[in-house]
Amino acid sequence: MKLRINGRIKAKLSETDYGLRLKICFVPYATGLDIKTAYTPNDEEIRIHKKYGERNDGA
Repeated sequence: MKLRINGRIKAKLSETDYGLRLKICFVPYATGLDIKTAYTPNDEEIRIHKKYGERNDGA
């Protein structure tokens, strides 16, 4: 799930190759992206991800 935070910063819940679930916050640029932080999501973030899932709305 991608979320727009503070205009430019976005967040995505994803799983590593080893099955570790992470929330990644990043700033996209035309030439790439800048990862700001990554951490294990809390139960509420996981619940929201399960409810809304992956959206492809460009957010």
